[in-house]
Amino acid sequence: MSVRWVGAQRYMLGGDIDGKVVIRSLMGRPHLYALGPRVGVSGEITVFDGTPCIARVIDGRIRLEDSADHAVVLRSSTIMSRPGTKPSSRGRSTTRQD
Repeated sequence: MSVRWVGAQRYMLGGDIDGKVVIRSLMGRPHLYALGPRVGVSGEITVFDGTPCIARVIDGRIRLEDSADHAVVLRSSTIMSRPGTKPSSRGRSTTRQD
């Protein structure tokens, strides 16, 4: 299992709320889990086992969609082994990608 992240909260709090990664570029990786604020901090993006879910407030109502065509400001993600399989012999690693 590896954990990767892009961006940093300190940059976001400093006003950098531009998109760093388009979710579509991550799709196709098996068993992907990811979390991060949507570009402009206008919602939250969650990817659960390769399925994206974007939550936004539009006209005072929470709207959910499953499109991968959104960018995240700050992303943390991991790729998990399928249940019943052994973890990679590479072990765990943490990679930072600013």
